[in-house]
Amino acid sequence: MLKYLSNYRTSLQSQKSSRGFTLLEIIIVVTLIAILVATAVPGFRKFYLQSLEQDAVVRVIATLKSAQNLAIINRVQIEVRFDTEKGLYQIVPPKELLDKYRTTPKFARAKTLAYGMKFSKLDFNTGDDKEDPTEKIRSVFFYANGSSDGGKIGIFAPQTEKTTEITIKKTTGMVLIEQANESESTSNQE
Repeated sequence: MLKYLSNYRTSLQSQKSSRGFTLLEIIIVVTLIAILVATAVPGFRKFYLQSLEQDAVVRVIATLKSAQNLAIINRVQIEVRFDTEKGLYQIVPPKELLDKYRTTPKFARAKTLAYGMKFSKLDFNTGDDKEDPTEKIRSVFFYANGSSDGGKIGIFAPQTEKTTEITIKKTTGMVLIEQANESESTSNQE
């Protein structure tokens, strides 16, 4: 019986010691988690800001390509209007195309650049010598044969301090992306 009580005590002691974590172990684990989170947050923030910038550029390009497709399919001239002050851009189809719809079609609704982003450059080849570069609203046109006025659109992202330039080819209406240097984008803002 003595032997049985002795074994019972040692099994109780071993159960007590393995029931939970010590305070020191918990502090070490929490500290390691805090270090991992502290090192990951800046990288995640940079990734998030870059994705906002890329999303804005992709949306503008999609709008330009939609305008070109509308012009070709409907055999009409389509305008894409940019408002530099408000950061808005919009496809403006001719009235005869809008008359086909009961309500304003989704493609003709105004879109906004992501928060904080703005158009840093709107340089369109409209052939108008009287063009004022300080105008708040500028337009590029796509024609029934797929061509356009051509030009360049700069989108400045203040969070990453980068300007992405979108080039529209005049004869083909092709849309290309060019990444401007960081120093160029900061000098453009001065």
